[in-house]
Amino acid sequence: MKSCESQGEMMEMMSKMMEGCTPEMMMDMLPHCFGMMLPKMQKEKRTEFVLKMISTLAEQGCSGLSEQEKKDFLAKVIEKVKA
Repeated sequence: MKSCESQGEMMEMMSKMMEGCTPEMMMDMLPHCFGMMLPKMQKEKRTEFVLKMISTLAEQGCSGLSEQEKKDFLAKVIEKVKA
């Protein structure tokens, strides 16, 4: 695989790779990718990354929801994280 000169190049390369992927494909692939990647990360970087991903997932997961739906959505997420 080509080495990326910058974060911008990496994001562009990833976007091109994902062009043919449907949301359903991503839903199947991402948990598997995280399962392989996270155990290999340094603990400090892992925490930072997980917090960033949780924030992004919560923010984008609430997109287009009513205030009540957002509250219910986040309550389910928090319940699952605490379990």
